[in-house]
Amino acid sequence: MKGCIFKRRLPSGKITWGYSLDHGKGADGRRKQQFKSGFSLKGEAEEALRKLLNEKDTGELVRPDPTMFAVFIEDWFREHAARQCTLKTVERYRQLADYIKPHIGAVKLQDLTALMLERIFNHLKDAGGRDRKTKKARPLSAKTVHHIAGVVNVALSTALRWKLIKSNPMDAVVLRRSQRRKRSPSIRRKWPGISMLRALAACTRS
Repeated sequence: MKGCIFKRRLPSGKITWGYSLDHGKGADGRRKQQFKSGFSLKGEAEEALRKLLNEKDTGELVRPDPTMFAVFIEDWFREHAARQCTLKTVERYRQLADYIKPHIGAVKLQDLTALMLERIFNHLKDAGGRDRKTKKARPLSAKTVHHIAGVVNVALSTALRWKLIKSNPMDAVVLRRSQRRKRSPSIRRKWPGISMLRALAACTRS
């Protein structure tokens, strides 16, 4: 981990100081850097950088806040789900998250919208599975899609609590149940089933 101090001249002509901290490459292969500026004195920036480097040396984790969904969801599994849920539950959540990551893994958390997520859930319902023999696309069950949506909802609720996003786009997502005989399809916002909902609720407790 490397850090450096830089000087910045504001449009007003005022000089401020800042630091940058290189965390190396992340899971997505991109270089992760942490910046902070606005220090009046060079020594203040140096002291702040020294403190971060010291935290690293003493074993405390120093990591910039995640911006991409793929990076965030790994933080969520490591820092939240793994500490609040059973190992079996976390494994199931990872299986469900694997359905959504190819679609929004490279999307910034702040750029996620209800429309984007709803389109993806509809796509997963129409052709999100794979036939074991032919490997061709096949529909996912409504129950599985609801569980995927449930995991995304709980993860983004945690992102909201962590102040990584200003609102949870899942609050506006509406999914339809599969059509049944003699009944018109009903609209749901409570995605998981009862047992899954209980497990998800347990994992949202801080």
